[in-house]
Amino acid sequence: MKMENGSKFAFAVMIMASLALSVPAALATAVYTEYDGSGDFKMASSITSGVMPTIYDTVESHTACTGACCEQCCGNSCYGSEEGRYSGVSFLTNEEGSLAVDYGEVTNGCINLNQQTVEQKSDEGRTITTEYNTGVNGTGYAYTWTTGVPLHSYGYQYANGSGMTWAFFGQLNQFDGNFGFEALYGAGTHDCNYGYIIMENEYQILNSPIIYRPIAMRMVCLDPGYSYAALYGNGTSLLNADVSVNAGHTDWMVSTNLEGQAALNINADSNDGLDFNFNMTLG
Repeated sequence: MKMENGSKFAFAVMIMASLALSVPAALATAVYTEYDGSGDFKMASSITSGVMPTIYDTVESHTACTGACCEQCCGNSCYGSEEGRYSGVSFLTNEEGSLAVDYGEVTNGCINLNQQTVEQKSDEGRTITTEYNTGVNGTGYAYTWTTGVPLHSYGYQYANGSGMTWAFFGQLNQFDGNFGFEALYGAGTHDCNYGYIIMENEYQILNSPIIYRPIAMRMVCLDPGYSYAALYGNGTSLLNADVSVNAGHTDWMVSTNLEGQAALNINADSNDGLDFNFNMTLG
């Protein structure tokens, strides 16, 4: 676990032995972390297990700063110029599955929570990398709960605050080290007095292709800003998608059925309410 900050920091680590039916013995690890301070903070944790997906967890927060440190976290300079603070907790374990839980608060700054799992499907020579990003740029809080057992994953993402909020899901499938297909989707709010984003995902990886569809995706923005949503898919053999967008009094729908190499990129935003729904199949 790597940490960079200039504020107070407390952590506790618990390591215990447990038995697994598939192997003689497996090491189960749980890490609970609390952090609090101002300025710049970055913490990177990971747990590697022979029987569960490898899980990585990164928390990055910046307050009252400018330049590259903020751009790396939030994509632009920090919200406001007043000195701010951040605090949060993080929990990471590979006991009975890979699990990462993060909660972070920020005042006049930005916070980005990132969870990643990497797993193998040996009968296809496939490597699956799944990533979640959740955050706030302004004043507010973000929460994520992601878990996975081999080839089955669930994620809940929530961000609430002023300025900007976001929640994104991404997955890259590689076959024998070569690109197979990639999905990226999410939503957020921009320049809002108050806004929030909720996104919930669950998927099971059987054989290719994979169907992507969030269980829930909801974003709300109070004036003067807007809500947005995005969907990206890139397949080498198949790309099917049904997308519907309702923005205020406007409805927009698209349906695609493509074989061979294909990519799809859709972005939508509205300052009068936004509903964004889709099913996408990639292979």
